[in-house]
Amino acid sequence: MTFTKIELLGVGGALITVISTLWILLRAYLERESQRLEKYEELNERNQIQIVELTGEHRELKGRIDGIEALSESVLKEIRKIG
Repeated sequence: MTFTKIELLGVGGALITVISTLWILLRAYLERESQRLEKYEELNERNQIQIVELTGEHRELKGRIDGIEALSESVLKEIRKIG
């Protein structure tokens, strides 16, 4: 079975069209995924900053609680000494 030049050109044109379409779709998909990745990276960065801030606040509150507990214990000891 032999193909004529016109048939070969038609098949070649169809292949080029399909490949071009797939290439455009791939580029569009990769662009969307790149934008999504950037969005998630920014979100992750903000979350990391917030975690660090919350950890610092937790440590500060824990220190205050420990201080209050120590003060309470010393007050109770003094009250026991008096009573």
